[in-house]
Amino acid sequence: MMATVGDQLKQPEVGWRRYDDTHVGLKYTGSWYKVTSTNYYNGSVNVTTRAADNNYVAFSFYGTKVRIISDIAQDRHSDNTITVDGVTESFNTNKSGTAVLYAIVYEKMNLPLGFHTVTIMVGHNRTNFIMDAIDIDESGYLYGYTLTAPEAGWRRFDDTHNAFAYLGANWIAYTGANQGIYNNTHHYTSQGKGDTEIRFKFYGTKLRLISSIGPAFANDISVIIDGVTEKFNPRMPTTADERQKVTYEKTNLPLGVHEVNLISGTNGDWRLDIDAVDIDENGYLVARVGQQLTTPEPEWKRYDTDNNALYLGTDWKTVVNATGRAFEGGSVKYSNVIGNYIKFSFTGKKLRLIAEYHNLYDPNVEVSIDGVVEYINLSTTSSSYQPQRLVLDKINLSDGSHEVVVKKISGTGNFHIDAVDIDVTGRMIRYIGSQLTTPDEGWKRYDDSVSSIKYVGNFTNGVGAGAYNGYSNYTSTIGDKIIFDYEGTKLRLIGARYTNRSDLIEVYVDGKLHGTHSQLGSELAQVLQVEIVGLPKARHQVEIVNKSSGSSTTFMALDAVDIDLDGRLFHPDEVTSVGELEIGKRIRCNYVSNTAGVAGEFKNIGKQTSDLISTTSIPSAPNGDFYFIVVDEYNGKKILIADRNIQSSVSWDALNSSGLVFGVQKDLGEKNYIFVARLLSGGYSAADKDNDWDQYIVNSTLNGNIIAGDDRVWNWSGGYGITSTTNFNSVNRVRRGSLTALTHTAIASSSTIGYRPLFEVETLPMFKSFVKHDGAYKKYEPKVFIESNEKTPSGEAFGWKTITAILPSEDTFINDGMDDLSVFDRKNEHFVQTMTANGSLGSGKLFKGSIDLKKYFEITNVSVK
Repeated sequence: MMATVGDQLKQPEVGWRRYDDTHVGLKYTGSWYKVTSTNYYNGSVNVTTRAADNNYVAFSFYGTKVRIISDIAQDRHSDNTITVDGVTESFNTNKSGTAVLYAIVYEKMNLPLGFHTVTIMVGHNRTNFIMDAIDIDESGYLYGYTLTAPEAGWRRFDDTHNAFAYLGANWIAYTGANQGIYNNTHHYTSQGKGDTEIRFKFYGTKLRLISSIGPAFANDISVIIDGVTEKFNPRMPTTADERQKVTYEKTNLPLGVHEVNLISGTNGDWRLDIDAVDIDENGYLVARVGQQLTTPEPEWKRYDTDNNALYLGTDWKTVVNATGRAFEGGSVKYSNVIGNYIKFSFTGKKLRLIAEYHNLYDPNVEVSIDGVVEYINLSTTSSSYQPQRLVLDKINLSDGSHEVVVKKISGTGNFHIDAVDIDVTGRMIRYIGSQLTTPDEGWKRYDDSVSSIKYVGNFTNGVGAGAYNGYSNYTSTIGDKIIFDYEGTKLRLIGARYTNRSDLIEVYVDGKLHGTHSQLGSELAQVLQVEIVGLPKARHQVEIVNKSSGSSTTFMALDAVDIDLDGRLFHPDEVTSVGELEIGKRIRCNYVSNTAGVAGEFKNIGKQTSDLISTTSIPSAPNGDFYFIVVDEYNGKKILIADRNIQSSVSWDALNSSGLVFGVQKDLGEKNYIFVARLLSGGYSAADKDNDWDQYIVNSTLNGNIIAGDDRVWNWSGGYGITSTTNFNSVNRVRRGSLTALTHTAIASSSTIGYRPLFEVETLPMFKSFVKHDGAYKKYEPKVFIESNEKTPSGEAFGWKTITAILPSEDTFINDGMDDLSVFDRKNEHFVQTMTANGSLGSGKLFKGSIDLKKYFEITNVSVK
């Protein structure tokens, strides 16, 4: 049952909304004071007395109904009046007996939907009157009040924001201080003229228009939100125009993007005026076509077209950033050739195209989305470049994959697309053949120069125009190979396209031909040429073979490799445990020196700890990885040599002070091996070939695994490396490498130079054991929780863990066997044995107790007390 006048109503009923007495939209005139109490709505009321004349409160609202919330009591006036749209009525707040709080003291229903003004004149015949709240339509709002800043939960956008489109010829953009307008600017129509419109979009659930009011404004201005038309009325009987007034409000819109049109009225001196717009505090104005959009808006993400699209046709040119011109990624491709087109695909349901405007650009560019054609205009009347403009906005596509083609169909003007914005949850679909200068999200990139990639044949590392990191590895020999391993589920090969490139390149994964591709074509760097996805997460071997069918197009190149973000690249000869090492194999290790000129420490052998140390710009205080390569095995030792200098600017003397010249044992956390670090010997003269450097780096093929002296393996061109050897005719120390693998010179022991370590690795005798018990082979694990759930004195779980029921294999012994049998050590144990009285013996008593000799089988001392 609906409440009526005289009823208590602590909260608005369904279909109503309440404004507290403190709302800025209620204007109090006369002598009013505030009273706070939990007995009132929101804890306060405004109060006046009969001693003061001309006390009233006024407000304006949009809607069809209004209620006044006060209280009814014996000392309240009975001769109050209320005027709604010029019609005055009386209402009574006086009553003897128990007072009614939160009372409906006046109600007006069935007003025409529109703007209404209300004035409440306080009576005089009793003590006072209180104003607690007003209720109006749920979809209505108060208007006409001053709001110089957005309320809590709202945010404000000035009329100058470039998301507003001002249409029509009669606009005046006013700027002036001390006028009471927000940010000293507002837009309004010429006096007595209309035919104007404001268009904008916003994301959110609510909207307020902030503008001016006065007696000369139009009273029939249209507001169209998502196609639904309403009116708002800034014409009010003020003595002068008043600024920053709430003239329209809409709340409870569904969360999303809403399109708003404001259309000028048909009467009054000022047909349309706008000072600012308030929307949700988490909302935003949506960019409009033609607006500059330097970054994607919320819920969108941006892709550089150069890196994500195919450019088809001829004579594509590139322009880079310049004064007044900024492009996504620093450059953009353009063309004026009819028939040329840009093609890309994406998943999602919305799309924006970003481009530059200029008066010489194409005014009629064809855009096809899934075969549906429309046209965009890149031309303006201005000869100034206007970069990063929104030229196409599509927000209601079906959720799925879409193909987009942007094509030049006529004229001489240039066309281009600088960037593409799509859903933040969407993604671009890569085309084989598109340029990919940076790895996509979820991928990481390895340069072609990384030591984990093995080049088999006549490869050259040379400067490449536009290549990733400026260089790429290439060969012109048919049959040459590129080999590497990686751990992951997906793979991309990045190369270059050119007119002399191989037309047939085979790619093998784990020994099986995955497919072929061509690098022959018009010049383009950093091209996605191979993509493989959906592999099991494991280590895979990749082999790329040049099989060119032409005589003049035989060049094959690799620029970069992209794999899973959490993946890892391996050299094909790389192992991850010391036990797997043999001649020709390599293992990763980490080296850190925190101070230049001071030797560092080795750790994490067999693991990837960080990026590989540079072979060309070797740091003086490194923190990186390198490879040890096995070069020899003798006397039960493996000889490992670093594949590069791992530290620069360190002297022979500094290394010697740490024992690293002639040998010092290092702890790498492998308990089954002894590691001794020393320098390579270098030959006391150039003629002396009986030394580590000449034997291994200059002359060894590592049992046919490498080409002897190969700089790709040993990186000797990265700089001189110090050796342990003293030159034959001086006290200087021999250094090797840098100019050639054979280079042999000497420097003072105090001079700084590059450091390349040699490790001797000795395998310790391995003693592994199991205990056979109850038909199973077991091991004792003091820190493993077992079924018995027994605890050590310190609280750790302990016990015997079954490994196998059959005779263990050698690998089982190595991997799971016990190398600590201290659990069987006999330990002294003291115990107290309680004895009980058992008859008499003379004047004394006889006591006895039992000891389990199976448990205590060797008793060395008994003390009876």
